Amino acid sequence: MTVSSASALTFVEIKGNNRYQTSALIADKQNYTTAILVNSTKSIADGLSASALAGAANAPILLVKQNEIPADVELRLECTNKIYIIGSENAISKNIEDRLKKSGFIVSRIGGKNRYETSVNVGNEVKRVKGGASETFIVNGTKGEADAMSISSVAARDSAPVILTDGKTISADAKKIVNSIPNRYAIGLQGVMDESLVESVGATRVGGKNRFETNKKIINTFYKNVASYYLSKSDQLVDALAASPITKYSPIVLVNKNSDKSVLKGAQKMTALGGIDKATIESCKKAAQ
Repeated sequence: MTVSSASALTFVEIKGNNRYQTSALIADKQNYTTAILVNSTKSIADGLSASALAGAANAPILLVKQNEIPADVELRLECTNKIYIIGSENAISKNIEDRLKKSGFIVSRIGGKNRYETSVNVGNEVKRVKGGASETFIVNGTKGEADAMSISSVAARDSAPVILTDGKTISADAKKIVNSIPNRYAIGLQGVMDESLVESVGATRVGGKNRFETNKKIINTFYKNVASYYLSKSDQLVDALAASPITKYSPIVLVNKNSDKSVLKGAQKMTALGGIDKATIESCKKAAQ
């Protein structure tokens, strides 16, 4: 981690040698006894729904491989007694699950036959842990990964289930959990979330013409008078996934060199996640002025 300060702006980087070490460094920002494991290579879609559970259980999201827990991540499990595994055995193997159980951890796997079912099962666990939910977010689990990352900060802050759909239809089980929650938001415009789906669940649509505009509208809708932001590469979302538990009150801004960064106007602190190129970082700093 590196820190720099120029005038009123404080700039911080959380950057490991790889995605696994970065997730471990992010976990160091939390006090926790529960952890969530996600395979970011095979099942980032499964992980999209994990942000709400991370908020509900006060747990970091740690990145692992199908058959391996990297050493940096393993070290962060030493302070835990309960571990959630998100996804099927194709994502994180039974060998990993069995080894953790043998080591004395309470292990709960939450998965499903696909990413959509997994999100419903994660959502039900969020409701169980928190005793209910007041908000839920419906996203496109195929074309809306960036949108789901943009909403992950709010989902973690409010313990609000993130329900994945194909953008056109919603399963009976998914509709059941959505209808049980009073405040519903569909993330993305018509090309991502069909109007018929949005109307069928009585959701309020929040979206823009691209991932950057949607990201900005989410921040303007759910955050007021913030001066601290987390920056994440717009085309590599894995760092944003791991960061969702620590971004509850400082939203994630998706950036690249040429993206609209006007939302950063007046920022007093920025934290860059993972390796963001120097030109993009400099343009973010300039946008804060």
